[in-house]
Amino acid sequence: MYMFIINVKSNSTILNDILKLEKRSSIKLNSFEKILLMNNGTTELFLQILSNSLTKIVIIQQIEKNNIITRKINIITKDRGKILAEAKSTIYLKNLPNKIKYEIRRGEKGIGIIILENKLETYKRITEIGYNSKDSYLYRKYKLSSGKHIIGRVIENFSIGIYD
Repeated sequence: MYMFIINVKSNSTILNDILKLEKRSSIKLNSFEKILLMNNGTTELFLQILSNSLTKIVIIQQIEKNNIITRKINIITKDRGKILAEAKSTIYLKNLPNKIKYEIRRGEKGIGIIILENKLETYKRITEIGYNSKDSYLYRKYKLSSGKHIIGRVIENFSIGIYD
């Protein structure tokens, strides 16, 4: 088996889930990797701190259909072009202000940065964390909500051993 999956019941007990993931997969995560899994702030800004480098996003694919955008991106370091994370997201446009829709469609910034710059209050609910031993990456899934509406679903992959 190479996929180890833990369903997260609550953001407040995620450390227990991370410890379960370590035990089931027989890996030892460093503090940065644990923080990446539980971080409920802006992933791109957090990765800037961990990599000590400014970052940018590279959109691999972005498709809009039926008021929903699906996209795949890489977050990379600006100076070295090193991939820090890969993300797949589904964004529900009907629940977003026009300015944010416009920024997402432009495809120049990550969703977290756009939300931060536009001061949209959101809540990140982590629903699953996991480890792929075959390709050596951690991942997490979360729902992004604003008010009572889910505005997006995101899966982020983080390579093991590059954040230290």
